[in-house]
Amino acid sequence: MANNAPAPAMPTRQEIAAPAAVAVAATTAATIAASPAPLQATPTTSEPAKDLTPQATSNGHEDIIEALSNARLLSEFNTIVAKSTSQACTIKVEKVERSLMAGGEYRGGQTITGALNGGEHIVTMRFPVSETEFLESLKPGQNVAADGFIYRWSGALKQANLECVNARLK
Repeated sequence: MANNAPAPAMPTRQEIAAPAAVAVAATTAATIAASPAPLQATPTTSEPAKDLTPQATSNGHEDIIEALSNARLLSEFNTIVAKSTSQACTIKVEKVERSLMAGGEYRGGQTITGALNGGEHIVTMRFPVSETEFLESLKPGQNVAADGFIYRWSGALKQANLECVNARLK
């Protein structure tokens, strides 16, 4: 038996595309309508900056080192270091080396590394060439007094670098 029923008509290209386009347009319109309102700048309240200025106390260099330890920005480090003044200090010698990266009277001088004022802070103290003979005679464990100021901070080492003069045994 032969089936004489007519074959169903095939939809045209426009009939296929039209429902898809309508669906995409409807989805896009719904997405746009559901989008939040444009972001507006809202005033923010910022926390007041910490005062990293070292306080004038009998701890001198230690206070500056504490302030440097709490600083985060290079500009803060530079501001704090600029406030360092020449003060008497003592270092317990760990090692003595030749100063390589120094200029002026300190070029070719000696640098002592050790604990500042018997505390927890390890510092370097560089001295001018004129004090080389005395400094080369030092041994680890000796205490040396000098007058100096902090000229640089090494954030990576958490170490202050001082320029000093007038080294003497303590």
